[in-house]
Amino acid sequence: PMKQYFWNLNEPGVSGWSARQVGTASGIRDMDPGVGVDIRPSLAVKDRAFDDSADFDKLNPSIDAFYKITPSLTAAVTINTDFSGTDVDDQQVNLSRFSLFLPEKRDFFLQDAGIFEFGGLRRNGRPFFSRTIGLSSAGQPLDIEFGGKLTGKVGDFNLGVLSVQQTSGVDPEDATNVTVARTRYHYGDDAY
Repeated sequence: PMKQYFWNLNEPGVSGWSARQVGTASGIRDMDPGVGVDIRPSLAVKDRAFDDSADFDKLNPSIDAFYKITPSLTAAVTINTDFSGTDVDDQQVNLSRFSLFLPEKRDFFLQDAGIFEFGGLRRNGRPFFSRTIGLSSAGQPLDIEFGGKLTGKVGDFNLGVLSVQQTSGVDPEDATNVTVARTRYHYGDDAY
């Protein structure tokens, strides 16, 4: 039989979770993590009534799959990626000379995204920002054919490897691959 336990907030006036709201859970045993596979298929249909350049009733299947190799190491694969279900960005007016920073909202890239962050950089000067994947240097959308990611913790190391194949969808010669890798070693209480 499945049991459910709820954590009561000791400060209901505080919105969201804060460090003051945490506690220690003990006595949890005999947990079955299951297979550790999460598969998200999708199907997009294009119709000329909405897009003159589309083939009539063109079906565009895609799939995202996540597999927990260990409880702290995840492998992810995306094929023929479709981000049409992703939330639309809030409209912003940029009156500065700097580019706007729009946060990542795509599930495949959000999974364990913190592993690729470092240096406390949140906007300017970031060596890697996943929102640029799927865009050409001119800002035009690119199709993501497939991608793979391995993220998590192995011993005292945090590991992150991401590789994505993208194309303009018009000319196969325009295909590019974006690959990024990062590792971090935990020594004592500090991470390097």
